[in-house]
Amino acid sequence: VENMLQTLNIIAPDKTRQKRIQCKIILAEIFGNYFIDYSQETSDDRPELFVDVCNQMHNKDNFKEGADAMVRISNKTYAHLCRCIKKYYNKTMSEYINDIRLNYAVNLLIQTNMSITDIAYECGFSSQNWFNLRFKQKYKTSPHAMRTNPDRKLL
Repeated sequence: VENMLQTLNIIAPDKTRQKRIQCKIILAEIFGNYFIDYSQETSDDRPELFVDVCNQMHNKDNFKEGADAMVRISNKTYAHLCRCIKKYYNKTMSEYINDIRLNYAVNLLIQTNMSITDIAYECGFSSQNWFNLRFKQKYKTSPHAMRTNPDRKLL
């Protein structure tokens, strides 16, 4: 979120549409990562190691690598991490990692001129079709539509 706020600060004052879009991205990130799942957990419930691993998964290299990175970082088994993610976030590991990837993808779609195929691979998806499917499921629009009409509501 800090990087997103810095991006907001460097947008020219006369670019109100771009500033509004960046604000929506920031709010989607905040609500998606902090408030939507808050009802499922309290920070006192989650083991410190698990919190640290989840925070490290927001690093691009880690979310691109996916579950293997989470296992490597935590030094726990895949099954153990799956149980923790289900318990504390009520998601599967794939859903959890894909949510991180998709939040990053929205930012790239709006802030860069990268092709949608390049964005899919940059975010760690194995194919553009899989990226498009996951994107449509989460945001109820296609990546192309998001790029051409970024004022559409994200939540």
